[in-house]
Amino acid sequence: MPYTLLRLVADYETYEDEENHRPGDGTPYSGYNAEIQNVRIYGLRLEGPFKPDPNWVFWPESDSVTVDFPVEGGDMLHLVVLRYTDGDTFGHTSGYVALCGAFKTAAEAYERAIAVKKDQWPSGFTSWRGYFARVDSIDVEVVPVLASE
Repeated sequence: MPYTLLRLVADYETYEDEENHRPGDGTPYSGYNAEIQNVRIYGLRLEGPFKPDPNWVFWPESDSVTVDFPVEGGDMLHLVVLRYTDGDTFGHTSGYVALCGAFKTAAEAYERAIAVKKDQWPSGFTSWRGYFARVDSIDVEVVPVLASE
């Protein structure tokens, strides 16, 4: 089955979360760093055919997604976007993005979004499953496919 690789076209802006940020006093392990990452999605850039290794598995990525149907510049796709927060004892960043699939129809996209919400996709470790991590939102965004440069 042929696959097509699509790269995320977005602006990334990270800024300090002033409400939750606490500066340290100069001693080790003091303070708490809180950041917000704002990702504005403009579309998916067509990168071309993708031939996965036989052991390759679909996995949510932050900057790309693969589809198993033909696409061309100008098509509109339904992109499942998961936004999450992660961090550690000394800080956190909210607004991280994981792309959980791109689909021709809204019904297919919402089916995937529901599976992600119910923790049924993907299996195994993900960036948003962890002691300090949490899901902020799971959205379906309609985005254009941009022709390759």
